Amino acid sequence: MESAKRFYYHGLKFDVSAEVASYAVELKANIELQLQAENEFRKRYNQYGSMDTAISKIPADLEDIFLEVVQTYVDRIVDRGFYEVNAESFLRDYYTEEDQVQDAFSKIEDAYSEIIMTQEQQKEWRKYKTANRGRWQGGGFGIGGAIKGAAMAGTANMISGAGHGIANAIGNMGSSIAASSKKSQLYKDKNTLSSLIDALRWDIFGILEAYVDFAEKRLGERYKKRYTSEVDQASNIMENVGRRHMGDDEFNQVVLKAFMIDPYNGEIYVSLLERYGDEEKALDPVADFFTSLGILKNAREKKLREIYENAKFQSLDDMKETLDKIRECAHTYGAGEDSPTLKAMEEDYAEAHKKYCTFDGVEYATVEDAETAKTEKEKLDHLMEKMDPNDEANMQAVKSQLESEPVSVYDKAPYIHKISENIADFDRKQRTVQNVEYKTRDEANCAKQEAAQIEAYIKQFEDGTPDQIRACMDALKKVHYNYIDINPYLATLQKMLDEYDINVEWKKIAVMFNNRQFDEAIAYVDQNIQNQDDKNKIKERSKEFLKELLKQEIVDAGQYMDFPNFIVGCAFVLGIGYFISRWFSIAWKIAIGLEVLFIISWFMNLKTNAAKKGSYELIKKLRKNGYLD
Repeated sequence: MESAKRFYYHGLKFDVSAEVASYAVELKANIELQLQAENEFRKRYNQYGSMDTAISKIPADLEDIFLEVVQTYVDRIVDRGFYEVNAESFLRDYYTEEDQVQDAFSKIEDAYSEIIMTQEQQKEWRKYKTANRGRWQGGGFGIGGAIKGAAMAGTANMISGAGHGIANAIGNMGSSIAASSKKSQLYKDKNTLSSLIDALRWDIFGILEAYVDFAEKRLGERYKKRYTSEVDQASNIMENVGRRHMGDDEFNQVVLKAFMIDPYNGEIYVSLLERYGDEEKALDPVADFFTSLGILKNAREKKLREIYENAKFQSLDDMKETLDKIRECAHTYGAGEDSPTLKAMEEDYAEAHKKYCTFDGVEYATVEDAETAKTEKEKLDHLMEKMDPNDEANMQAVKSQLESEPVSVYDKAPYIHKISENIADFDRKQRTVQNVEYKTRDEANCAKQEAAQIEAYIKQFEDGTPDQIRACMDALKKVHYNYIDINPYLATLQKMLDEYDINVEWKKIAVMFNNRQFDEAIAYVDQNIQNQDDKNKIKERSKEFLKELLKQEIVDAGQYMDFPNFIVGCAFVLGIGYFISRWFSIAWKIAIGLEVLFIISWFMNLKTNAAKKGSYELIKKLRKNGYLD
């Protein structure tokens, strides 16, 4: 037994007698068992996968779940010293509610039979159910011991039927496509599952009533149950409260009256919330105690949702105003920061803020700041357009302007960094000679002078003999240079020396190419250049040289078609046309038409094609000998 309780809210006292409190505690515990049972059956139902499986397993599964709850209460009774009580005796002696599960399942079973049975079989099936109702229905699912056995046996008969049952009818209609579709629809219909769950929860509530009856009779405890007449009376009171304009005193008096009659009426707490708010969530304890906390939370959320759904957003400021209203409302009514509506509005505002306040990848505090950033960037971009990367003085001037340009929100550091890099790069280029970076420009200038002297000296020997090239190398080695490394120059001279013979020969060959003596050039290479590496070097030089020299001939050669290739092309088109004509008869006609066009084109361009033959033969010969790619 629970002791008497008192709850406080807005100066009001909610007094709860021990009898009312005791029943409320038991009801809340029973509702939790209902939810657990619902979740368990949902899981099992989803595992059935089909109506055929469901119809055979539902009775036993519902009975198992029901009996688990029964055993929970029986264990409590046994813990109080009543060892003679078991599930069967408890249900037989104290359970008085109508078996809702049995009725719900029977309706689903009837719907199933209409799918798989003929009209004549359905008629016989109804006769069978009526005749055997007393055998298998007695007490319904959830009745322990012998009653359970009777229910299970009856269910088996209903399903197997000994000539009258459901299973025997499957061979007649149940395997048809139409029947399979209807069974699937019945299984997936949300009303199929919900009707069984509602019935199961009602039957589990009946267990609470049975336990209270036992506790009052055997334990001497007192409970104040919730009666229909009181439920209706309290509902009528709250309905009239909603229709009338009352002062606070009258309102409080009437609402407290409704509470004393039926404290489970959720409208009591909703009305108090709407009138006084609930910043401290003082209503939560009493509403929760009487299983109305969910109704109270929904009412709070409804208040916020009304603001959210009725809001019209023309700007970011409008969204901010709505967000502030929802936050204020959440505070006033105790909705809390975890309100789904508040979170949704916060997300909407955050997204809009990001959209309107973001510029150039940066999210600013306000729309005004974003606009200012845009303006400031345009000014900076305009200054950068004046920069000439080849003019150091210009870049320094632009940098100075950038540094002095006033900005309030936009970051100009990247601009200054970029132009500073350009200036540094310019300076680096000025200090670099022959890929060597010097410390100062003066050193670089000295290096440039030395490089110019060396290059001028070497130039004298570009067409020199090997002995002259060697003399040049010796002379360079004897001179001391302060800044320039002469080794790259010596390497260049050595390469000239190594390739002297090749260079001499290439000049002769290049003259032949220019004079269009292609056969003579090819013969000269074959006869006079014995080393294969040297031949390859000559041919590599020829490729670029001839590519430029014979531009037009290469184009003409690409457009030329000799007769054998023409014949092959014609044969290919005809072959493709013949092959495709197996599926598309018109393909053969198209192929013949193309052939006619090809032949006409060939003869019309015969003169032009003949003129390009020389280019074709020349390019072909040069490619064959490796002088062109």
